[in-house]
Amino acid sequence: MSQLQPLRITTGWSVDWNTFLEIDPTADNMIHLSGSSLLLLSNRHHKKIICLEWRPEMDINGSYKLYLINSELKWDSKRKAYAHEGDWGNNLYLFRTKDRAEVVKEVERLMVEFMKY
Repeated sequence: MSQLQPLRITTGWSVDWNTFLEIDPTADNMIHLSGSSLLLLSNRHHKKIICLEWRPEMDINGSYKLYLINSELKWDSKRKAYAHEGDWGNNLYLFRTKDRAEVVKEVERLMVEFMKY
């Protein structure tokens, strides 16, 4: 069984979702590149979200899609609590690659340098 991709998570960031595996995409393992997100990180203090996807899902011709967005604290009337909601329609930054090592490097860089966005 494949292991989760090791990442250096910097102070202030939370891992909200992680199915990002330490495997390189091949025709045989596309099942592991499905779902709406492979990785979702949030920094609630600075109101930022980092999201990693593979698009199109389960397509060997696809690529990793990494983006940074703003989030905002909003009242959730169903849960009767505040929750962070992402501005999914307005990316602050977008990065695409087929290379897992490149995406790891970019995720780690974004966590440190996101303040400029």
